[in-house]
Amino acid sequence: MTERAGTVHEPDTLRRDVTTRSVQETVSIGRLLADTLAAGDVLLLRGQLGAGKSVLCRAAIQALLRNPSLEVASPSYTVVNVYAAPKFDVWHVDLYRLGAPDEIIELGIEDAGANAVMLVEWGNRWPDPPARRLEIEIGGVSADVRHIKVDAHGDGWQKVVTALERVA
Repeated sequence: MTERAGTVHEPDTLRRDVTTRSVQETVSIGRLLADTLAAGDVLLLRGQLGAGKSVLCRAAIQALLRNPSLEVASPSYTVVNVYAAPKFDVWHVDLYRLGAPDEIIELGIEDAGANAVMLVEWGNRWPDPPARRLEIEIGGVSADVRHIKVDAHGDGWQKVVTALERVA
């Protein structure tokens, strides 16, 4: 994995860019992120189909539930899957199939935010996301290589940024 120095994009936004060279390295990023998360954290993932959003989410959920062999189903059709982790619930949300902003509001994901960790695939479709959030953009460079851009919006993300700085 390679990591480039982060830059500040706006007053309350920190960025880290990481390149993974295998699915296993992308899984490692998901696990690393899981180690830094707490109730109230919202991660919005975006990227093309097949970019690795589900891979990263699955690894984070398995780490949060302390069960690396857990079968984590994609919420593509159910839209929301909720898991009971030891310290908080984990909401795995997929906004791909939703069209209108009203459909997103009807999910009630804003209400879950304070007591859960939310991993939202296709998070760019959320019309009014929380001000405090972690945006993760995954882009495929080749079959195995992924470029992952992490933008931390709001306070309280220093632990995540520091963890990503240690990626070797």
